[in-house]
Amino acid sequence: MTFGKVLNFAKGFLSDKLATPTIHLMKITYWITTVLVCLALGFGGFQDLTHSKDVMEGMSHLGYPPYLATILGVFKLLGTVVLLAPFFKRAKEWAYAGAAIDFIGAAASHASVGDPAQYVATPLVLLVLLCVSYYTRLKINGESFSL
Repeated sequence: MTFGKVLNFAKGFLSDKLATPTIHLMKITYWITTVLVCLALGFGGFQDLTHSKDVMEGMSHLGYPPYLATILGVFKLLGTVVLLAPFFKRAKEWAYAGAAIDFIGAAASHASVGDPAQYVATPLVLLVLLCVSYYTRLKINGESFSL
């Protein structure tokens, strides 16, 4: 076998590997996006449960009652645990749905009161990360999306 044939083989082999994401890359992407989403949910849930000054001012500014912070805080923290745990397959679906509703609701709420673009964009960026996490989880587990 000549050196040229080896190079052509290597080039073909590598281009195939680079063209399709490997399961290893999927797992890395899954964990990075999941951890980022869970950091946001976990920190937000803690802030909601402790009724931090910023959260309570935000709730008032958006026109929501103070008790909503407690409800959101509980479910954000539960969702964080479920998303990070290696089990709870059915509950993960609910956690993804709940987080998506939370992020969409946050963006819509900030947009409706005329808040600056970064207040609307932040939950939408988190929504994109959540979608990537969900998609890669399905691919890693050999599942497909269905309604």
